[in-house]
Amino acid sequence: MGNTYAIIAFALLWIFLGGFFFVVFRTLLSRGRNTKGSDGEDRWEHGL
Repeated sequence: MGNTYAIIAFALLWIFLGGFFFVVFRTLLSRGRNTKGSDGEDRWEHGL
């Protein structure tokens, strides 16, 4: 029975980590796209 709980906990951990890394990766990609302005200067878009 302990094995079942370990498998469930392991799966939940990876689901959480996968979601976290997905959000971080998507944020970094959108920041990389939005840092260059049309005039070539770096500009950061504020907000979440």
